Formats: sequence, structure tokens, C-alpha cells
Amino acid sequence: FIRNVSVLMSVKNYKQGGSLEDEAVYLNHDLAMLRIIETFSESAPQIVLMLTITLQQGQLDLITAS
Repeated sequence: FIRNVSVLMSVKNYKQGGSLEDEAVYLNHDLAMLRIIETFSESAPQIVLMLTITLQQGQLDLITAS
């Protein structure tokens, strides 16, 4: 819902004579933030799984150094 409101506000600003360059910078920053969130959401479950297994075993394997 918030993304839809953001798009509507962008269209409104453009129609009111807002700068296309400013809008491009804003959208570029927005996209970068979404990529960071996407990357974290993909790797976080794997990290949680590895930590859970390690804590349940109570020891580290030789493969993981020590």
C-alpha cells in the first residue's frame, strides 16, 4: 500500500512541475534500499538455520575451522 501511495505522490509532483532529475535520484535511492532489503531477506534465513544447528549441536565441526 505504501509503495502505491509513493507512486501516486510521484505522479502528482511531476504534474505540478517537479524536476525529473530529482525524481530520478529519489527513485534510484528507493531502488537501492529495496535491493538491500531483498539481499538481507534472502540471506537471513540461512544464517538463522546455521546458528540454530550449531547451537543445538553444542560444537563446531572441523570443516568450520574450530
